[in-house]
Amino acid sequence: MAATRPPRRLLLALPGAPLLLATYGGDGLHALEFWPQGRHPPAGTRSEPERGDELGRRIADELREYFAGVRRAFGIPIAPRGTPFQRRVWEALRAIPAGEVEDIACFAELTGGTYLRAGNAAAFRTNLQTALADAWASAGPPPPPPSSGCSSR
Repeated sequence: MAATRPPRRLLLALPGAPLLLATYGGDGLHALEFWPQGRHPPAGTRSEPERGDELGRRIADELREYFAGVRRAFGIPIAPRGTPFQRRVWEALRAIPAGEVEDIACFAELTGGTYLRAGNAAAFRTNLQTALADAWASAGPPPPPPSSGCSSR
């Protein structure tokens, strides 16, 4: 059995944006996180993709274009990693149209809880890609609206 290649990481300094740590592999972008200034990134993290790393180059280029205001849609494949709960939170975030706000109780219902738990906040922090997921063409349509009428979607 062939050894699995560990995920690759890029720490991108983008104009007008905080540092972003992109974690990705052969199947796509796994995570995109805000990275605190001054904190050391994981071992093996690069500031530019290796020569021949086409996916890394596309990630870096498309994020630079997005934060420069040039790009509105992405072609990068996404392959998020997370617990089932985190995935529910990310899907619920994708259902909120850009520029709209969701009531916190309704959001909790979208994620399967009766009230917003600390886990929702942890899922928000874990993965910035949810903030960009609506722009990803490969992400597919958002999930259906909740049945309770909590949201107008």
